[in-house]
Amino acid sequence: MGRQIFQSINAGLRGAVPRHTREAGLPCAEGIGPLINAQLGGSRRCILVSNNEPGEKVARKLAREGIFPGDPNFENVGVAERVMWPRVKYSINGKRDDGTALQGKYLELKGYSSGFSWSSGFSENIEYFRLNFLDPNEVARGDALNAIIPILWMMAGCRGERENPGPASKWFIPKRSPFAVLIDEKQFRAFRAKLAARSDIDRVFLVTDSEENFASMRRELGRGFECVQLYKSYLENFRINTLDTLSR
Repeated sequence: MGRQIFQSINAGLRGAVPRHTREAGLPCAEGIGPLINAQLGGSRRCILVSNNEPGEKVARKLAREGIFPGDPNFENVGVAERVMWPRVKYSINGKRDDGTALQGKYLELKGYSSGFSWSSGFSENIEYFRLNFLDPNEVARGDALNAIIPILWMMAGCRGERENPGPASKWFIPKRSPFAVLIDEKQFRAFRAKLAARSDIDRVFLVTDSEENFASMRRELGRGFECVQLYKSYLENFRINTLDTLSR
């Protein structure tokens, strides 16, 4: 059954996905995922990753004008900001930013009625993130928690509206997402009491450099939570291009 659905989707992909999305080069899972959810039910999710290069000819022209990567005029014409993100957004909203409705209809998946017009959009949520490098000094001081909250939100399943913690937080328990972050391990008991009031939370991030303390807190929380250790220098959790990772 699953193979039949996939074959039907794959065969009809070119016609099912609107031109403004198809030209962006979206693969099957990303380009037609919302349509599959709408027709077959379910809550499929995807992460679409793209660079933001403007193309060789445009990049050379910008360089002659003294415009280089990182400059707003360079980034604005990159494939992610100018093409990929707008077209994904238009597909979800069913209209362009100027309010113009998209014209056309999606093809039916074999055995499933459709009738979905491009202008209907989808009951889906989307987020756009820029992947940047963090200042190690800021991370070491613990000033970069907000920068990794989107990663924690995605690790927790991208569920609910994304929020950011307030200043000088001892813990972070978003109101609309089922995860929690203990920032000050000395506040564990108060944090645990807060968790007791939220039956929806299933993932907990504990900030501590001590493996022993992490194990103790995880044990006290019980099996109802999936616990993840975050080092106080958050950089250690998401560091890339180190000698260790490059040698693997």
